[in-house]
Amino acid sequence: VSHNKLQALPALPPKVFQSGVSKLEILDLAENELSTLPALFFCCNLSIRSLKLEGNRLQRLHSGDFRGLSCLEELNLQQNQLANLDADVFDDHNLKRSLLKLNLGGNRITTLPNGLFNGFRKLR
Repeated sequence: VSHNKLQALPALPPKVFQSGVSKLEILDLAENELSTLPALFFCCNLSIRSLKLEGNRLQRLHSGDFRGLSCLEELNLQQNQLANLDADVFDDHNLKRSLLKLNLGGNRITTLPNGLFNGFRKLR
């Protein structure tokens, strides 16, 4: 669903990713007009390995936005409008074990909170 004009993501039923789309490994939402992510949108997805959110209008990420992405290896947040990151935005035990690549380039971030990347085992 990349390169569209999506401004918002729909509210999904709880645990939707555990049913019909349980084999989804790549979710490409790049180059849309998303400014926020719905709370717990990705929750309990056990198969997404790559999440592409680059080229949107994301201004803020919240604690828990990526919770439940236990197999996520690549998270691309490049070219958004992020200015600040909360210290706990990536605070998920499973995410810290699986994430290999995180791209935050081309945002408005000037400082990063202390300890933001503590606990990541494989991040490059």
